[in-house]
Amino acid sequence: MAVYVIAGRAGKDPYRKTRLGKYADKAQARVELIYAMRGKTVTQAAKDVINDNYGKGAVRELLLSFCRYDAKKVQAEVNRLLQPAGHTNTDTKFRIHMEHFCRKDESAYGACTALLQYAPDGSVAKCVLIDTAMDKTANVVIEDLKAQGVKQIDALFISHAHGDHYGGLTKVANAFPVKWLYLPDPTELDKYQKSYGDSLRRQARKVKNFRWYKQGDAAVIGEIKFRCLYAPKAKDLREHDPHHYVNNMSPFNYFECGSFVWHTAGDAQNPANNLFVSYAKKEGISIKCHGLEFHWHTDGNATNDELMQATRPRICGSNYHHPGWHSGRKGPKKKAEAVGAVCYATADDGHIEIDIAGRKVTVTTTKSGRHDNYTI
Repeated sequence: MAVYVIAGRAGKDPYRKTRLGKYADKAQARVELIYAMRGKTVTQAAKDVINDNYGKGAVRELLLSFCRYDAKKVQAEVNRLLQPAGHTNTDTKFRIHMEHFCRKDESAYGACTALLQYAPDGSVAKCVLIDTAMDKTANVVIEDLKAQGVKQIDALFISHAHGDHYGGLTKVANAFPVKWLYLPDPTELDKYQKSYGDSLRRQARKVKNFRWYKQGDAAVIGEIKFRCLYAPKAKDLREHDPHHYVNNMSPFNYFECGSFVWHTAGDAQNPANNLFVSYAKKEGISIKCHGLEFHWHTDGNATNDELMQATRPRICGSNYHHPGWHSGRKGPKKKAEAVGAVCYATADDGHIEIDIAGRKVTVTTTKSGRHDNYTI
């Protein structure tokens, strides 16, 4: 509709508003966004393409032409930005910061991980936040992000429709400008748990700019690259209850911080883990990673041997609240260690900070005082 307006086929006000009816304001906002995309560098235009600001197919080509870009050059830059990890500027430094919640109150829990890209002067250039944990932990999240030097959240990803992963969204969004909110497409979720799909829709209204992400989608935030590799389908899952089914609707996402690939999948459990591995094998996709954030509260079904063999991470992290995960919940830790991964848990180690500079990786913890170095 915005293209229709730009092409002059909707006329001028007040006729335009009458003709567009209830869509007039949305179309005008889109027109203004399109005009704002003119005059950028080819790299900035490519990032806009990856973030779906230009749409797809013929619409994309039309808008790129309107914004005075060479579509072939922009596509070449898109391909460069989305090339595999290991080809980025090795001087760029990143940090993966896993939040520690159960300091005084073990009922305050959830999942929340920040991916930070640093500028040459040491300030935070970009911040990507994965989940916000529950409302009760929001102040801890805000406090820690400020301590890290975060002033804006450039992209906030929600993994799935459970409150211990999105409950703190309102407070976090009030504390920091959130440039974009990404939520998993609720289409499959709606088939058996529409009320949970509706809860995601309510979250979407809390941030001005939001997108639904689904399998195959990608985005570039600064030099942090996002890919949604796999999203389970309702027909492939046997359980359709609010607990297991909603957990297993967590998409399997990869984030590339320079040369370091970080895998996260919310509260996915073994049925979804198996589907992910099978899908990757069928499609011939490599799902190896350097770091893996344990799924589903780091519980017994959080992972299995097949997932560990397929991903083969060097580092595994748990930012959930179970203090006894290494004793009463041995499964994930043992399976990870079987493929040579080193495991960290916020319940034991406090904040987990994974610093990346080129192929040098340093893991530092605030409570247990661990300081480990890796080369990837």
